Amino acid sequence: MLTARLALVFAAGATGSSMGAFVSFASDSNPDRPTFRSDTYGRRIVDGNSGLGVGVTLLFDADDNGPGAAVAYSANLQMQFDFISYSVISVAGGAFLHVYSGSGRFDFLDQSGGSLLNAATGNVFLTSLSNSPNFLGSSATLQANNLASGIPFIGGSLTVGNLVMLDFAFTLTNMREPGGSNVGGLASNGSWNPWTSEGSFSGTLVPTPGTIGLMAAGAVIARRRRRD
Repeated sequence: MLTARLALVFAAGATGSSMGAFVSFASDSNPDRPTFRSDTYGRRIVDGNSGLGVGVTLLFDADDNGPGAAVAYSANLQMQFDFISYSVISVAGGAFLHVYSGSGRFDFLDQSGGSLLNAATGNVFLTSLSNSPNFLGSSATLQANNLASGIPFIGGSLTVGNLVMLDFAFTLTNMREPGGSNVGGLASNGSWNPWTSEGSFSGTLVPTPGTIGLMAAGAVIARRRRRD
């Protein structure tokens, strides 16, 4: 059912705008625990349950900005991102931009443990703005996109056919150490003290050009058959 629906949606958009699917979850989807946390590794971010998964409400809009309604899924987010390089840049107004690059993956699982959507990339970026080179800010963005880095691995039941993940971003807010202070302990390599945060997620899925052509052809054939 979902596969057929997405095929029709993408086929309908193939001859017009570059319609894609949009996935997201709102901040603090799970009120019982943080959405994200650092790992004792020092430069690793995992889900709020230390890699075992945290509950979120994943919204899937098969025709992003189209007339169709989004479908809500009760999902379990598992994620892990490791960062291998770090730099801090002095910017205007006496602020400092902390920039990490690394690799990782995320997976949204349904209630039976099957994958709804998963992706992995070898080039993901974490940025945080603060007023000190020794502390991160209370917010950060973890992101990747096909223009800057590429997201080569993608799967799950929501990825019908040959879909490409154009981009994704996790927005982290209320980043704090256990005592409530700003995230500090930054070494020269960017290693941090333990912290937790809330946050949200959004991402865009688009069919490959070849898939668009096949879906458009299928839609034309289907319309002809209905007329006949």
